[in-house]
Formats: sequence, structure tokens, C-alpha cells
Amino acid sequence: MLVKEIDYSKKIEIEGGYLKPLALDDLYPGYIKGLNDPLVNKYLVSVRENPLTKASATEFIDASSKSDNEVLLGIWVNGQSDFIGTVRVHSVELTNRTAEIGICSFEKSSYLRDVINEI
Repeated sequence: MLVKEIDYSKKIEIEGGYLKPLALDDLYPGYIKGLNDPLVNKYLVSVRENPLTKASATEFIDASSKSDNEVLLGIWVNGQSDFIGTVRVHSVELTNRTAEIGICSFEKSSYLRDVINEI
């Protein structure tokens, strides 16, 4: 299945929350602020070198949604309207059945929550 064929209304239920493909409508200031926090972006070289802006975040989410070999999922906690992190599956190679995955929780208050540990 190509990433473009993903149903953006579908959720993947996990203990205490869910994952769903990130859409431009999901973007909020906490995402940008969180990723620009030095504690959060310690291992995110591109964000450390080029701080995230609303424009660059919009471009990143839009590019991910149009890509044939990646998907960007938001991590939501049940009962909250904003996502607290992302799961990015990228560099998908169907021939070799390989991919890379990155998990980022930018909401520091969520670091000890079960929903992050579930992923």
C-alpha cells in the first residue's frame, strides 16, 4: 500500500490514547514550541540547526502527507484535543520491506505517561 492511500480518518488505538495521520489542521503552537525546546530536540539535528517555524512545520506536514514513502502520525492522549508527539515512518522500501521510524514526544509533561511507553 502506498502511503497516499492512508485513510486520514482512521485511528490506531493504543493504551491511553491513539495515533492518527497528522494533517495540517492538527498543527498548533505547542508543536513548534516543543520541537524548538533544547531538551526535546537534543537528537533532532535538523530542528536544532534550523528552528521550526509555522511555515516550516506546515511544509513538513504537507510534504509527509504527499509522500509515497513516509507517513507522519500524531500521538494523542484520550481526552486531549492536541497531539503530544509524533511517530514518523520514513524511507519505506517496499522491495526490501524496510523502513526507518522516529518517535518524538515534544510535550515534556507526557514523558512518564503510559501512552508514550505504549508506543
